[in-house]
Amino acid sequence: MSPTAAGPWAARRSLTLALALLLLAAAGATPAPGPLETPAAFIVRAEQELTLADAANQRAQWVNQTNLNEDTNWLAARASERFTAVQMNLARTAATYRSRDIDPIIARKLALLAVAVRSPAPPSSDQAGQWADLRTRLVARYNQQRVVDGERMLGSYGEVRHAMETTRDPEALLHLWHEWHAVGHDLEDDYARYVALSRQGAQSLGFHDVGELWRSVYDMSPTEMAADTERLWAEIRPLYAALHCHTRAALSKAYGAGVQAPAGPIRIELTRNPMGMYWVGAYDLLATGLPTPGYDLDHLLESHPSSGEALAHYADRFWTSTGLPAMPASFWTRSLFDKPSDRTVACSGSAAIVGDPTDVRLKMCVGNNAVDFSTVHHEVGHAVYALAYQEQPYLFRGAANDAFHEAVADLGALSITPAYLQAIGIITPAEALGADQDLGLLLRMALQRVTFLPFSLIVDRWRWQVYAGAVPPAQYDATWWSLVAQYQGLMPGETRPEGSFDIAALPHITSDISYIRYFYAYLIEFQLFKAACDAAGWTGPLHRCSLYGNAAAGAHLRPMLAMGASRPGADALEAGTGARRVSAEGLLAYFAPLRAYLDAQNQERRCGW
Repeated sequence: MSPTAAGPWAARRSLTLALALLLLAAAGATPAPGPLETPAAFIVRAEQELTLADAANQRAQWVNQTNLNEDTNWLAARASERFTAVQMNLARTAATYRSRDIDPIIARKLALLAVAVRSPAPPSSDQAGQWADLRTRLVARYNQQRVVDGERMLGSYGEVRHAMETTRDPEALLHLWHEWHAVGHDLEDDYARYVALSRQGAQSLGFHDVGELWRSVYDMSPTEMAADTERLWAEIRPLYAALHCHTRAALSKAYGAGVQAPAGPIRIELTRNPMGMYWVGAYDLLATGLPTPGYDLDHLLESHPSSGEALAHYADRFWTSTGLPAMPASFWTRSLFDKPSDRTVACSGSAAIVGDPTDVRLKMCVGNNAVDFSTVHHEVGHAVYALAYQEQPYLFRGAANDAFHEAVADLGALSITPAYLQAIGIITPAEALGADQDLGLLLRMALQRVTFLPFSLIVDRWRWQVYAGAVPPAQYDATWWSLVAQYQGLMPGETRPEGSFDIAALPHITSDISYIRYFYAYLIEFQLFKAACDAAGWTGPLHRCSLYGNAAAGAHLRPMLAMGASRPGADALEAGTGARRVSAEGLLAYFAPLRAYLDAQNQERRCGW
């Protein structure tokens, strides 16, 4: 799942977006009583209850997502309500066992259960009702945001992003950016109250606040986890700074120094992204000096017309070529691959387990384009991971932490190399580029991956402070823009009025979904990719490696995938990479040729911001 939406793998251990519409009084009316059974007996009961409730919930969500209407909305909401009531009560009971000396396996299950609900309602039924009402208003207001762009009415983040990516006019870019950020103007008070009530919910589970709960998911103390992100950012920053310097120079040349100064921060709207998280919209301005921009995968796919199911078969063959599990027959009969004409569906890509551990499905309106080709490889990767750990008990059917599912799934996207495209017949040998012509491909990838890393870090850095009560509403904007300037080297192209609440333009804020998982995932995926390529005997440039056809790579990954959530993240990482902590080593190796190019281009420039 992309970082602009939450996928089902996160939803299994958190509240789904549908829960924003519910009053969770049943789950939070009173604190759960103290333990009256042994820890082992409690876990047996908990897994039985969760298995039944989750199966019913997943089926209801599937019916709703593939046929959106008033009735299926109601059914999905009721199923979510029941599932969350089970989660909340079991999580509160699990927290009461923390001080006991118990079997390590039972202890891990208790720990996972205690953090299962990532957006906890307060224990009082009255306050739980207020909490749910506030979250409903926040999500509804965000989804009602509209931007007028000439004769067009843009009604989603994706539509605004696309509009920004398809214009070079700086005034039009600022207009689109300004109008989209208007969503936060009347949300600040509701959000502040929601944060305060959520803090009470977190405290009922034994945490100081929601931020501390989120940081506890990574098998480190909350303090250690925050420090770990800073360690990783120190490794990444030189590459990001080089890309920032080159991008700023290209933008200044294209728009003039009066629009984009040749020194200092980059104006955020000139990245052609509503939040400045991806800069791929500015690729055409940066690629003008390259020997070749690389192949156009959109054009290549257009010359190979394929249905959504056909593209999914490409993805399935990719993963099975490594020796990992094939999609079961039910996947092909129960998945949604194409947008139907007779009903409304949720088209965003996601994979889901529906009913039992082997019933994996894809829900995606797959288009015959480069983005969807990559996404379908990613989503089938989620399903492959789920099948690999299906034999685990319920509480271990998941990734070692929130980041692993995204990281593993993206190994498919990283493997879409010229050699892979040639092997599956999308390009001919004559069309395949030599390794000396890869700068365009690496630059495009960096404008998606490298630019995203500081953004994925500061979203939750901002929220950790807000959740802890360290940043009052009057300082929301100042704190956010200070982080943007410090980590991203970006700035708004206009003076922002007080109370703008600009971070609310990101959907994860109103829907209360953690973002730091993507920061870790984008690093872990390159670590795993490098280790799998090494295991397959690859000796060329890392960005040229594809796992396609590499049974050795699949054999290397299989033990880690089969662990599911049964072992801490460090153990899973060690099984997959040989290292016990996340690092930027793989990412830096992947982009090494681009870094050399950027350093050469930046020799006469004053970098930094």
